[in-house]
Amino acid sequence: MNSRQCHRITQSFWFQITTVFILMATVIVSVQMSIFANAIKKSEDRVFERRLSLYKEVAQQGFRYHEDHNGVLSLDLLTTAYIGYQNLPVDIRQQVKADWLGVDEVWMRGSNDEFMVLATRDPAGTGNDTIYIVENISQLEASDEEGAQQLAIYSLAGIGMFALACLSMILIARRLTRPLMQLSNLLQSGGEDDLSLLATPKHSPAEIQQLVHSLNRYRQRLTCLIERERSFTSYASHELRTPLTVIRGVATLLGVSSEPSFVARQQQRLARASNEMNDVVETLLSLIRESRQEPMVPTRINRAFVQQIIDDHQPLLQEKNVRIHINLTNEPEVIASEPVVRILLSNLIRNAMAHTYEGYISITLDSDCLKVTDSGSGLNPKVSQHSGYGIGLLIVNDICRKYGWGFSLISNSDQCGCTARIDLNETCRIPHP
Repeated sequence: MNSRQCHRITQSFWFQITTVFILMATVIVSVQMSIFANAIKKSEDRVFERRLSLYKEVAQQGFRYHEDHNGVLSLDLLTTAYIGYQNLPVDIRQQVKADWLGVDEVWMRGSNDEFMVLATRDPAGTGNDTIYIVENISQLEASDEEGAQQLAIYSLAGIGMFALACLSMILIARRLTRPLMQLSNLLQSGGEDDLSLLATPKHSPAEIQQLVHSLNRYRQRLTCLIERERSFTSYASHELRTPLTVIRGVATLLGVSSEPSFVARQQQRLARASNEMNDVVETLLSLIRESRQEPMVPTRINRAFVQQIIDDHQPLLQEKNVRIHINLTNEPEVIASEPVVRILLSNLIRNAMAHTYEGYISITLDSDCLKVTDSGSGLNPKVSQHSGYGIGLLIVNDICRKYGWGFSLISNSDQCGCTARIDLNETCRIPHP
């Protein structure tokens, strides 16, 4: 295993969880062992204190009824009672004060013997004599060898349980992080351009499921953004053809004649084509944005507006026997900018002109809908709706979707040509008074 692999393992989530657990377990076990050792020590001291308390009355009775005690009374092989501070062994007197009362441990100098000493007043005495009960507890406690053996046994048992707990934690950490590892492997296995939805790993907790759901939503948004960028490229190349053609034509005509009136007309055409290009770009940019940020400006669709669009695309009808009718029953006013409405109608009219070779094109306007009917080649029966009729109708569909208008493309009842219909809903239409 090289240093890079070691670094990757040490930086892994499961390794960090295991490390934290081991450190916490070490601290907890150390504290518990210290508390346990102190508890045993205090428990032993309490036992000795209770033994000395029981001997207190025995010592008082002994000193009262045995006049030959000489200040010292043996209670058992390990316990001796003394009355008066002066009767205590020298080593003990050096470790306790004359006015001290209570219970404490003392050590005999020059030996390893440990004694428990209780000092209490003699209630039956004539003076302020103090009774001292001294017990040799060295023989009652475990020896150093026995203590070492017990400590070794407890330590080995603790180490074994600690190792078992650490192993269990490693397995638990691996199990908890397995869905994350599966998700990471799934992300790494995909290509750079792979934005397909991710599958939720099996037996994953709710947090992992939420993470996968958020990643899928993010991927869907990225996919939509990429599609919008592609749409903008396609839409721009489609919509800019007409003004670019005008610009190229003006450039050619300006080289033919230098008559002032002729040049002025061409300059007007050039300015209009330039403005149209700017409007197209701005409209298409607003079309592919996620939110609708352009101002809510109403646009009235009248006969002159429609006629201008027809004139711009009149070259498509050259050498064709096609009549165009404008049926204006009302002048609808929609809440959309003029470039948006112009692009919408231009694509409908351009599509009708491109697919009609003889007959008619009828443009009908009222307050509720807009219809473009032609007697052209009609719809392909194998293609549903507008999906087979080029990018122009796709732009129309996207505009209608954004502004909440209904768009349909159906064959005429006489099986000759088709009708493109746009239904203006109440949120995006201002009724004509």
